[in-house]
Amino acid sequence: MATITIPLVQRIRPRALTTASFLLPLLLWMLVSYVPGVWQPNVKITDPGDVAFFRQNMLIGKEQFALQTQLAIEGLSTPPSGIPANPIYLPAPHEVAIALYTSLTTPPLRRSEVWFYQSIWHSITIIFWGFLYSCLLGLPLGKYRANSMNGSANTTRRLDVRYLEAAQTLGAKKIRQLVQVVLPGILPDLYKDLRILLGWAWTYLIVAELIGTSSGITWFITQQARYKNFDMVFAALIILGVIGLLSDLLLERMGLRLFPWQEKRSGIN
Repeated sequence: MATITIPLVQRIRPRALTTASFLLPLLLWMLVSYVPGVWQPNVKITDPGDVAFFRQNMLIGKEQFALQTQLAIEGLSTPPSGIPANPIYLPAPHEVAIALYTSLTTPPLRRSEVWFYQSIWHSITIIFWGFLYSCLLGLPLGKYRANSMNGSANTTRRLDVRYLEAAQTLGAKKIRQLVQVVLPGILPDLYKDLRILLGWAWTYLIVAELIGTSSGITWFITQQARYKNFDMVFAALIILGVIGLLSDLLLERMGLRLFPWQEKRSGIN
């Protein structure tokens, strides 16, 4: 029973941490957005009153709002009214959801802009082809270069030597050792490395798209931030996180199908 329970706990714990990494920021975001008095350093004008430079839905600091309200009362003018609000760079979750829906159903307002899904698809396409080429070309070339420099020791460095010793004891030749012992032993670790490198690929793509590009998700975020559409900035960042999570889960499922002996070796079956 112990050999089954321990691996299950080891699998549940990372998933719980992954879930918490999404839920805790969301709860904190909702806390500062919806609970009165937690933060909300600004006031959203609902009625400008007789204050000349106030406009409806304008965000103003609490101190400035209080000062203008006092001056209006002392001058026997109509004071402004408003509700507590966060800064423009921190929209509420429902505002981000509305912006995301609008971006997927409404054409862009400016000619220089593209649809949100087009920007996402452009970046996904680059990641897909880059990841595919790295698997088909970069990985074999890297392994060939490593083997030519270090011999067979580099190929088997991630493999438990006991498996090779058992195969040799049973009389397996070098080709059979390579096909039935070495490759099944190192491929799961190489596959995990590729999953990690996929996350790095998104990081490098975002950095690359910041320089001299007019397409892609990073360019879209930059454009929206330039026009102070921070609700769309948050929406794009959330979509990036969801894409990264789903792609990693997909690769994890594929890894379980491609390398079922890893689960058996862990004692889960």
